Amino acid sequence: MINFMKMGFTRRVAAILAVIISIAAVTVFWSFSQLGRPVSSSEYFRSGEVDLSGFDVSSEVICSLDGEWLFAPGRFLVSEPQETEPSDFILLKAGKGWKGAELNDGSRLGGEGFGTYQLTVRMNPDMVYGFRVPDISTAYRFYINGRELLANGEPGKSRLESVPQRRYSFLTFKPEREENRVRIEVSNFHYRTGGLWHPIEVGAVSVMVEFWSNRIAGGTQMIGIAFILALLLLIFYLLERKYVSWVYFALF
Repeated sequence: MINFMKMGFTRRVAAILAVIISIAAVTVFWSFSQLGRPVSSSEYFRSGEVDLSGFDVSSEVICSLDGEWLFAPGRFLVSEPQETEPSDFILLKAGKGWKGAELNDGSRLGGEGFGTYQLTVRMNPDMVYGFRVPDISTAYRFYINGRELLANGEPGKSRLESVPQRRYSFLTFKPEREENRVRIEVSNFHYRTGGLWHPIEVGAVSVMVEFWSNRIAGGTQMIGIAFILALLLLIFYLLERKYVSWVYFALF
């Protein structure tokens, strides 16, 4: 058992500060964990459709669109309008990408290619929605009811025509009617698999902004605490130059 009173002054100060910083880190982590997580909506999906019209203006639920979307491989359905048949689509679960997905003829998709995701979403016209769009591999255009609301990189039909870009994005949307069609034209010629790696999240815009602002703030605080602890350990090592382990702990 460590005898605190027999420690040198510097070690005692370091121990006290380490305890204080650890308590602060645990407090921040606990607060971060209380923010909750987006709720899965996969059970409400029906062949490329989902009903969010039950949301009211005061709803604090953030919904993850992690069910099965319709996907038209090898087609850009908005920028190049064309007639489609049900057989032109397959069902793809958001969060897995399209590599290995089985086509209607029994063949399977490779990692590279292009196509259009489609989801019909029933919304409450009295609400303003926020969409958090994750990193979609590796370029896309995001449309609702035929209107482009977001773009990331430049999707194309070949490696030469496409420009990849990687980022998370946020958009707001106020529906004018209940039934709305979301389409995402996606291409990938620069990574091992393309498509929706992570589900899109949607909720009341005020709730979405508060939720992700708090998460960003919590992450920033954790980084700040780690940096302060590392700096203190380096300072204590420079004062005594006895405990090399402090340097290793500070660096890693």
